[in-house]
Amino acid sequence: MDSTIEEALSARLLDLRKRPYTRFIDQKCTPDLLSLTTALIVELYGIDDEFSNPELQREDEAKRALAIELNKASSSLTRRENDKVFMHSLKMLTYAGILSERKVGNTYYFSIENIRALRKLANDERRSLEFITGYITETFSQTDSIWIFEEFKSSSQDAEAYSILRKRFLQFARRHMGAGKKGSDSGLETRRILPKIMNPLAIKWNMNGSIKGRVSKSGISMMDLRYGRVNARDQKLQRSSETSRKERAEQRFQSLSPRYIGSIRRIPGNSSSSHISTERIFGTRKCSGELDPPHS
Repeated sequence: MDSTIEEALSARLLDLRKRPYTRFIDQKCTPDLLSLTTALIVELYGIDDEFSNPELQREDEAKRALAIELNKASSSLTRRENDKVFMHSLKMLTYAGILSERKVGNTYYFSIENIRALRKLANDERRSLEFITGYITETFSQTDSIWIFEEFKSSSQDAEAYSILRKRFLQFARRHMGAGKKGSDSGLETRRILPKIMNPLAIKWNMNGSIKGRVSKSGISMMDLRYGRVNARDQKLQRSSETSRKERAEQRFQSLSPRYIGSIRRIPGNSSSSHISTERIFGTRKCSGELDPPHS
């Protein structure tokens, strides 16, 4: 790992028990987005500047970067998704001490704390992966929970071992990441975030990772980590980069035959009303489990 990044992470308090932070990592914390986000910050803002996520989104350079680097037309992103594209990296960089933040009303304003680290990450996807891997390792080590992944590494790395890991991670997420609070679906959120933590470690440790909610049959590649790749939900919906996921789900629903829709309505628990959520057709499952440290 680059010495500048290593020093920044090792000097930072990342113990989630002492410094709780429910979103220390999130779904869009990927090497390509981190590389892009840091490059935009270095190009657009100086040491004394403050900027918000909405301001960054409105920059012409940011719009062009999404279209060119990630093949994401701005019209294809819902407002909620657009808010997350840069925000997840901004929050991760803040917790790591690379940026600082202050909140005014409902808006977070960011400023640069470690310009050397930012410049190392800018437009460098591999170094951004090193940062994410080091950040994950340091956070779980300081929180005395890195054993969750070390146990999997030393196991057979099969479906059973993956199930144990996922159950332990769910309990970790409930304790330290706020999973299940405010009525959220803790299993769903945890299942989506787990690959963002496990797969960077899988590359570094040369172990199996997580693909489509299951243990991978082989190692993980850089392409598996990219936000710009087509993911499993988009493949299921047959969605292009020009269409939002919600729009495509609605299109698919409208294309279903009336006979098929009627059969869904007759399933126990489904409403007889004309509206059926697309999530009931293209939905996901929950997971649950316990966190038990290994016995010596």
